[in-house]
Amino acid sequence: MSIQKQYSGRLKFLAGYYGILQSLHLIMLARAGLIFLLSGDIPYPALPPAAGWSSQELPYLFGMGVMDAGAACLGIFAVFYFIKNDRFITRYWVLSMGIALTSAIVFTVGTFPSGAWHDHPFAYGSLVIFFSPLFLLGVDIFSFLRKNE
Repeated sequence: MSIQKQYSGRLKFLAGYYGILQSLHLIMLARAGLIFLLSGDIPYPALPPAAGWSSQELPYLFGMGVMDAGAACLGIFAVFYFIKNDRFITRYWVLSMGIALTSAIVFTVGTFPSGAWHDHPFAYGSLVIFFSPLFLLGVDIFSFLRKNE
């Protein structure tokens, strides 16, 4: 059964949104990595607290960036395949969404105590706003999986 026919409107919209969001996310990560390599600064989406990132926090941020880039690539592939072939590859969606959700939680837990959220509420708040619709996408995907076990 085609998931698009079963969940036509909202799922197609959210899947497209996820693909666009992850494409932009990948561009932002590449930009941030390049800026860091050239200048040593870390731009949006991981603006530092007023005191700057400590040398212990930098490897954590790089690890998060690599993990996010992998999830973004996997998510872009899953969305492209879904839209092009009208088919849903469960393992790619679950893996991509699982990594993205885990990354969001770990990123928040790791950056909030540093004061970065307090110092840059608009930047970090925008991340929450941009990624919030993915919870609805996750609900749709896991609902589909339960119905088709």
